[in-house]
Amino acid sequence: MGLFYIIDSYVALHNIKRRKQKMFTEGFEKWVKLNKHLTNPMNEWSKSGTDFCRSMTEQNLAIIEENMARFSEQLKRLSNAKKPEDFMNIQKECMNENFSASLKMMQKTMNSMLENINNLMDACASCQETSVKNTEKTVK
Repeated sequence: MGLFYIIDSYVALHNIKRRKQKMFTEGFEKWVKLNKHLTNPMNEWSKSGTDFCRSMTEQNLAIIEENMARFSEQLKRLSNAKKPEDFMNIQKECMNENFSASLKMMQKTMNSMLENINNLMDACASCQETSVKNTEKTVK
């Protein structure tokens, strides 16, 4: 009776160990699958964020280029002034031009930011939706 009990106990322990290993392996496989499904939407969201930053940088560089061209042209006009009255009038014109250009650039920047933020939020919502679906599939 004692030997049979020992063998039976060993077999039971061995079966428990195999089930635990199988559960661990299945759990690990699900975890790997879940992470694979989660990283794809995150990569898409990250790409959208990168595109947003790239777009804003390109727009800022274009604004700097426009400003430098305008300032250069204004300096030429100011340097050609012969009388103090001409200098004051040119200075007033330059201030008006700069103010008008600043408003246009601000409006353009805000519109671009809103468009990019909407795109980024759409990507975020898509990422969240995909992540939830993939998590539910993996858990099942």
